[in-house]
Amino acid sequence: MIKNSIIFYYKDDYSLNDYFYNSANFGVSLLNQKADIKQSHVVGNDCNFAYIEEVEFKKHTEKSLLLIYSHGDDSGFYKSNDDSPFLNSKIDFPMCIENGLIYTNACLTGNLFAQTIIDKKASFYGYSKSVIKNPMYEKAYIECDNWGLHYIIKGYTLIDSKKEAKKKFNVEIDKCNNIFTASHLREARDSLVVYGNTSERLI
Repeated sequence: MIKNSIIFYYKDDYSLNDYFYNSANFGVSLLNQKADIKQSHVVGNDCNFAYIEEVEFKKHTEKSLLLIYSHGDDSGFYKSNDDSPFLNSKIDFPMCIENGLIYTNACLTGNLFAQTIIDKKASFYGYSKSVIKNPMYEKAYIECDNWGLHYIIKGYTLIDSKKEAKKKFNVEIDKCNNIFTASHLREARDSLVVYGNTSERLI
């Protein structure tokens, strides 16, 4: 079982304001239910490639849960005001990635990045496509982004956690009175992917 976690997030996104910060806080509130999982937080300016590779990752020698709340593309994760990713598929992946889990709400990282970490014996939960978020429905998006984590922490497999997350998406879609937001939630639901060790408990 995974007993260590690293959480990456930041405030003041140019397009989503404090969305990633608020989503991370919700995820941390879920993680706090597991007192036996240690937490390390990488926040704001520390979300940069050099710090993560040379400082943060060197602190962790056991398999870990990486919670990443940020923008993303096919190959990695970035803050909106940065030109370069703070974590991508070219990083020298440390020991804590092996047999660990990356859980993220970043767009598109369920493609090249996910395939790269699978080669490192890690698992992945996230989105394979772009996800459009309406700030007027922030609570719904934050809960949907973290709903899989809620069930992973309860001991569900990745496959079953994704199923539960899709149910949550369906609830929010049915409640939504904005047809464009409902459509975006549906697209997000349908782009959820899990890879790696998907049929066994990780936490």
